[in-house]
Amino acid sequence: MNLVYAGNEAEGCILAATNEQAAGESYNLSSDGTITQGQYMNKIAECLGAEPVTTKVPYRIAHSAAFVMELVGHMLNRKDPPLVTRYSVWLMGRRCFFPPEKARRELGWKATVGYDEGIETSVRWCLDNLDL
Repeated sequence: MNLVYAGNEAEGCILAATNEQAAGESYNLSSDGTITQGQYMNKIAECLGAEPVTTKVPYRIAHSAAFVMELVGHMLNRKDPPLVTRYSVWLMGRRCFFPPEKARRELGWKATVGYDEGIETSVRWCLDNLDL
């Protein structure tokens, strides 16, 4: 998957808003390269001082377990959705890549904050500002 740090996104939005040729255009903004979900989760764990994720669950098993959790929740007339749903498994299991070449070419945009720094900054902000 590829992600974008909020500050990088804001810079791209400002560049697009101040460029007359960008009117009516759409741009993908993402950091350079890709990061696996395991790398992403382990970086968050590292920032929180937690153990890295070492267990992988095959997609079919996760999807089947989510179906059972949804079914049980429905049968018990639960108001809240289960912690894992088929949709959340689908989201975590799909490969997403949004190439930012058009933004680079037309806006001169480049991600200035990489994955590691962006995740560290985001986790720190959440810990400082959210009631977790």
